[in-house]
Amino acid sequence: MKKKILVSLITVLAFLQIQGCSGDVTITDEQEDIISQYAAGVMLRYSYENEWKYTKLYDALYGYHKSTESETETSSSKTTTEIESTTLSSGSSSGSSSTTTTTTAAASLSDTLPTALGLTSCSIIYSKYSVGSSYPLNPDSIYVPAESDRVVVGVEFTIVNNSSAAITANTTNAGVLMKLKVSGTSYTNYATLLKNSLLTLSNVTINAGESYTAVVLFQIPSELEGSVASSTLTATKDGESLGSITLK
Repeated sequence: MKKKILVSLITVLAFLQIQGCSGDVTITDEQEDIISQYAAGVMLRYSYENEWKYTKLYDALYGYHKSTESETETSSSKTTTEIESTTLSSGSSSGSSSTTTTTTAAASLSDTLPTALGLTSCSIIYSKYSVGSSYPLNPDSIYVPAESDRVVVGVEFTIVNNSSAAITANTTNAGVLMKLKVSGTSYTNYATLLKNSLLTLSNVTINAGESYTAVVLFQIPSELEGSVASSTLTATKDGESLGSITLK
């Protein structure tokens, strides 16, 4: 079935290329988007079968290769313990320095993410996560498969446009980075070509009062699949913490 669809796509693209110069064939923005998204899906599917594995894409988005790293805490003159919440509500934490002890409010992703991503007229709320051999779990078209000996963790957020006008979401250049800490090891958010990738939204229109589901993906060792519940997701921008949540 997939081969038939792929052949059909190639035929359509070839036809458009042949006829495009004559001006006889026009397609709507929606049709163009469908073709582009399917082409991206094919690219996603087969890029996993060679050595590329998004190295070039990740470099383009973040300036360095995607990485899996052991979590190491750096010390400073003041440290802050964040209170984690799946509802992204504000909490409190205590910090200490060499001479004084202070109490500050913990960062709340629901408060910090909209501004950090340039979506100040929106609310961004963590909704749920999924873990399995692909994202989405039961794909019917475009999807991201797990690499060898890995599973894909999809952390979903709901973006709500609270303004009275439609907004266009573009978050690629926001510089927000997310990490998922599972069993003591942190995994950097995985670069994808999905249209609804929260950190790389491009010209996504959200009408007034409407919501949009966006996702952040991670690839983790398959043996850690059962440890995703209670894992911690953190977000930073320009090296500054935006807060954290616990997946439940």
